[in-house]
Amino acid sequence: TNAQWGVDHQTTDDQPPLDQDPIPRIQFYNSSIGWLTRPLTRDTVFKTTNGGLNWTGYRIGDTIKLSSNYFVDHSTGWVVGQGGRIAKTTNGGLNWTIQTSGVNTWLNDVRFANAQTGYIAGSHDPTRVLLKTTNGGTNWFSLSAPGSTRLFAISLVSATSLYCVGDSGTILFSSNGGSSWITQSSGTSATLRDVVFKNSLL
Repeated sequence: TNAQWGVDHQTTDDQPPLDQDPIPRIQFYNSSIGWLTRPLTRDTVFKTTNGGLNWTGYRIGDTIKLSSNYFVDHSTGWVVGQGGRIAKTTNGGLNWTIQTSGVNTWLNDVRFANAQTGYIAGSHDPTRVLLKTTNGGTNWFSLSAPGSTRLFAISLVSATSLYCVGDSGTILFSSNGGSSWITQSSGTSATLRDVVFKNSLL
């Protein structure tokens, strides 16, 4: 009845401090089908087909930690993670194809507007990572944005309007698909680990 919570500061080489790993990500395509990635589980993305009652693990075919997933329909989706890894499936997770990101650092979040146009944000080193594809991930190219802090999450308002958040209260907004960005004031210096927009205002 008098339970207390505390912070466990113990770490190992395989489990970095919490502020160095992305948070687990969950996405539901509909009321039944959902996907979950968690960085502490290497190489595996989890899928439910019954609204979360049961989950099945699908191996990517690598030993990396996975940080985020996004599916544009019940069969086509991407996962990203450690070491710049990107993998794509077109059959609901049964098989995965590794895509080339061009970077070798944490990719923290991935979002797609449609089957062709997608964005990735990340980095745990001094160089920020912002990537975009316009051909379903066959090719990824870097985007430039003000600042250098790590980015942890993306939210798409449309195929061309998106927000990114990250360290030191960073909020970035682009209205033209990442060609240019403006910095918005968050009013905090805390790390922002997620952002969700339901529409252009909310």
